[in-house]
Amino acid sequence: MALLKWFGALLLLALAATGTAQASMLKPMQKPIQEPMQAGANELAQWPQWVFAPTSDYPDTHLYGLGFGASKSAARQHALAEVVLQISTDVQVLQRSVMARAKSNAAVTVRDDFEQRSAIEALGVKVESIEEQRAAALQSPDGIEFAVLLAVPKEAIISSLHDQVRPFESLAFPYDDETAQLLWALQYRQQILDALRLERAMAALGGGQPMLRMQLEQLQRDVQSVWQVAGVRVIADRTLTPLVGGLSAQLPSAENDRLWVRLTQKKQTANKGNQFFERREVVVHVSPASTPTKVLQQQTLRAVGKGNSASQAEQDAEQQILDLLDRPLSVWLFQ
Repeated sequence: MALLKWFGALLLLALAATGTAQASMLKPMQKPIQEPMQAGANELAQWPQWVFAPTSDYPDTHLYGLGFGASKSAARQHALAEVVLQISTDVQVLQRSVMARAKSNAAVTVRDDFEQRSAIEALGVKVESIEEQRAAALQSPDGIEFAVLLAVPKEAIISSLHDQVRPFESLAFPYDDETAQLLWALQYRQQILDALRLERAMAALGGGQPMLRMQLEQLQRDVQSVWQVAGVRVIADRTLTPLVGGLSAQLPSAENDRLWVRLTQKKQTANKGNQFFERREVVVHVSPASTPTKVLQQQTLRAVGKGNSASQAEQDAEQQILDLLDRPLSVWLFQ
């Protein structure tokens, strides 16, 4: 009888232990970052399986990014970059085999507005409404490496993209004046191309604006019609030849010059010990070819070059001006 009681007690203890183990397995993960996983004496440390899960395992409502880094912050930035890559200029949603699945019944999703607001941008869209799905740390002989899985709702991205293209809904081509048409084309040509890419990105995410796309495509045709018949001549002395070449690449080259762009510059040099400096100002005037004294648009570009010699300082200042000119005209000429 005593033996049966002892056996019954042992059986109850075994069942209790089994129930406790199962309950612990079903308990949802409360924190996305766990203690670093360490390898035993005869084994290699390994990442959890979610790190290697295929993209197809994810719900289609979000874009996902998996990042690695020496710190959790660095891993987050890498993961955000992965998300940004999926909103590419060609609107190709990239598939990342290393992205992981965050099952709603296996883990508690940690929402995070990323207090500093991500500075990473793609096509002018800010990546916000970031959700941290999973995180882990791996201890290796080289130190601790972190992995973070982030998700961004497609709806949030579409909304941000729409905010960027909304001003183009009321943009209109000036049909009444040829000079105004050319100035308009110079100002908006690149912006219209960017807006079309934004709309295609929205469409790839399921939030396309067909009417807006038709309007943008018509505006693009209007720009192209001006580009084919109107020319812009850059006028400057020989010392500014490198700048003339860089600026001319952004301008229409038709033989019928409607606008002149004149470049003038001022330079100041100085040195302090073995350090040389050159301050350079380049003034850009836009005038009708028919009345060159009339200034339609004017901007001043400034740079301070430095180097171990006067020639190095001069080259540095010139390169800075070239970099400024290489930006879209809407960024610097029409501001």
